[in-house]
Formats: sequence, C-alpha cells, structure tokens
Amino acid sequence: MDRDALVISNRLLNSSAGLSSYTQDSLYYFKAWSFYKLMQADSAAAYFTRVQSPPELSLKSNYYGIFNSIYVYDFSSATELLRKDTTEQMKNTANSSFSS
Repeated sequence: MDRDALVISNRLLNSSAGLSSYTQDSLYYFKAWSFYKLMQADSAAAYFTRVQSPPELSLKSNYYGIFNSIYVYDFSSATELLRKDTTEQMKNTANSSFSS
C-alpha cells in the first residue's frame, strides 16, 4: 500500500501543472510519510523538509524531518531544521503576544 502511495504521489507531482502550493506540500507530506513507513529514513527526511505549508503540516513535517535526519546520522541537517523550528516558534509566540 505504501509503495502504491509513492507511485500515485510521484505521478501527481510530476504532472504538477496547476497544483497549488498547498496541494503540492500535501503530496510531499504524503510521500514522506510513505517513505517513513517503508523505513527509508533518508528519503523521508528529504520530503518532510520540502513541506512549507499549511502550518499544521509544516511543523509536524519539520519534527519528522529532524527525527529522520538524526536516524541516518545527518546531524547538520537535523541542526538546521531544529534552528528553523525554534525560529518559527519564536516568531509565532511573538506575533501572538502582540495581537493580544
């Protein structure tokens, strides 16, 4: 089933004409999750890091990107993703503080 998901997501991404960024990011997430379930951590990390929006997917993707990068001993990518995650959280906290 996970391999089928990869085939479908590849076809959709390869014919990406007219796909919104939200749809494209959802397909990246779907593809990353399929790689994760197939225990292909290097490929999973690569696709988790491509997800930019929506916020609920990008935060979760960043977490799994960090996890998978550490799993394959890619500590420089994990550190970069962790910094990105921390920066995003700080921005969100600052924005919510000012809007109150």
